[in-house]
Amino acid sequence: MNYSDKSSALSVLPVKVKHANKGDSFGESIKYTLLLMTSKRMLVLLPQIFWTGISIAYWSGLVAIIVARTIPDESENNQLIAALYALSVLGVGEMVGSIVMG
Repeated sequence: MNYSDKSSALSVLPVKVKHANKGDSFGESIKYTLLLMTSKRMLVLLPQIFWTGISIAYWSGLVAIIVARTIPDESENNQLIAALYALSVLGVGEMVGSIVMG
């Protein structure tokens, strides 16, 4: 199947999904997103997507504390500042990586 044509890619979905046009309102875009989320194929993926989001939020909250505690002989404030600088560099790396990977 050729997926270069957007209409053929959307025809694979079990739900009729109209391709969003530039003139569509925000509400229509939300409606199409919700229709896609309730399709049979997407419902299989939703638990994994939710689990990934929850685990990333949990571990991202702990990373700054863990990195800060590895910096010896500094005040707690300076440890946290250094940890947040390190996390900023990691965030830039994630953005560059996502651009490179597509």
